[in-house]
Amino acid sequence: MKLVVNPMMRRGSPIHSGTFSALASLNTSLIRFVPWLPYPRLGVAELFAPTRLPQCWVVPDSPGVYLSCPPGQNFESVEYATFGETPSGSCGSWNSSPSCSIDITEHVASLCLPNFGCYVNASSAFWNVTCPNGMPNVLAVQLKCSPASQETSWNFGLIDPMMEDFMAATEGKSPIINFSTIPEWMWNQLNPVHIPDDPNEVFWNYESGTSMRDPTLQELGDYYERLVSYFVNGQFTDEYGIVHKAKRKYDIPYWEILNEPNSEHANSIEYYTELYDAMAPAIRKAAPNMKFVALAMSDRNPDWVRYFLNDSNHRSGYIEPEYISYHFYANSGRLNATKFEDFFAQADGFFGQVAVIEKIRKKLKPHWKTTMDEVGVILSGDPDGGPINQDYWAAASALYAYVLSRMTAVGIDAVGESQLVGYPSQYPSVSMMDWTHGKPN
Repeated sequence: MKLVVNPMMRRGSPIHSGTFSALASLNTSLIRFVPWLPYPRLGVAELFAPTRLPQCWVVPDSPGVYLSCPPGQNFESVEYATFGETPSGSCGSWNSSPSCSIDITEHVASLCLPNFGCYVNASSAFWNVTCPNGMPNVLAVQLKCSPASQETSWNFGLIDPMMEDFMAATEGKSPIINFSTIPEWMWNQLNPVHIPDDPNEVFWNYESGTSMRDPTLQELGDYYERLVSYFVNGQFTDEYGIVHKAKRKYDIPYWEILNEPNSEHANSIEYYTELYDAMAPAIRKAAPNMKFVALAMSDRNPDWVRYFLNDSNHRSGYIEPEYISYHFYANSGRLNATKFEDFFAQADGFFGQVAVIEKIRKKLKPHWKTTMDEVGVILSGDPDGGPINQDYWAAASALYAYVLSRMTAVGIDAVGESQLVGYPSQYPSVSMMDWTHGKPN
């Protein structure tokens, strides 16, 4: 079962009570809670970079990157700017240019000062730099923003009520938590991202960038360590030493590392593995008993499974997950009921992919488990929606029963129906609840 954060889950929604009552009544486990990218104010606890800290970017050879200060600040000075070899050290401590680099401080200053944001070219062709031995080029920039009060943007005001209601409804059911949306300011972006002020406004552009601005991934790990500590320990200490306290502490047994990373931010399996190996130990610092779910693939790529399950592709001593996960959705038009029969042929094709993945898993990591934590149907026209033939709901239920029975027979550990709550603009054909009155479909 999957519950994706959206406005219909918020207190005051016409289906809030019915949704969580239905969730509490289910005799199931491994229910998955996913604050997701279309509603950044409902799923990202630190929407903006802390003020007064150095703002640093390391950008792989690419068309360019958009650099910006936290809200209310402008760039004041360029403290470091090179193109070529990756500098040694970390943000705030770059003090000399590597041998195969050019200094571009004046160029960056002309573009960025005294603006809030600026676009800087990051391509080898533009800078005419070629390092020896095929060494990859990067743009490395450290900028200082105008003086501001020492602040962070940590805010759980909109997140806490949904987390509280979910954890109460799934008590004792081994829920899986997946705050899958990394703060956008941690990514190297091509264009500025303007987050809607209305937390209920759907926003599909909160996933730009394909590489993190901090190549060490320390910034990423620190975010998730603090986030998990808030929920598990009831408090965390922010970047300036300020303690933020929660009203409640939760027993969270499983944390899934990101969602459909092959699609969101178009990660490669190599980069996803790096992200996993940075996030899992950081989360364990806050929650020593946390167990992990990995991959969450949308396309069941066996090459991803083969790579991730190979220990040699991970950091030494990495934390192994308890589960790998992947997803399956059948599809068809919305109104022609005869086409709903195609769901089962599509499922048969999926079973062939499962057989390949299971062969790899049993060979490389037979002690790891598998959860298919999104199984459902997405009709054409979603996520916005449109009229639905009422026979569809029976066909979708039959598909889930078909997949569950077949996968149980071959030893898959868990099969999760997707999803509990959808509505127009948020995949209404995937909703188990009727978004107009809060009764099951």
